[in-house]
Amino acid sequence: MRQQPTKQQETKPQPLESEQKETIFKIRVTAEVLETAAGTRQIKVGDLILTFSREPTYLSATELPEVLTTDPYLIIETVDRASLPPGTVIIELKAERVQ
Repeated sequence: MRQQPTKQQETKPQPLESEQKETIFKIRVTAEVLETAAGTRQIKVGDLILTFSREPTYLSATELPEVLTTDPYLIIETVDRASLPPGTVIIELKAERVQ
């Protein structure tokens, strides 16, 4: 009697944080903020103070910090890097700033 070869289960290693795909986020403020005198919103992320306004701010990160994702006055969209105009400034958020 011949033994059937056993199929080993494939296990995919979890990607390291540095290997995770970074996403480009386009962030602007809502109409309520634009109606204020300054028309901007400043939020501290780690050691950075980010200022958001009518003009989009582009951030690159594996995931956005909760302080940004839960802010009701921010409009957050993901965009493709190839669709950005040449010379667009993209702020890189490192993992230690995301926490």
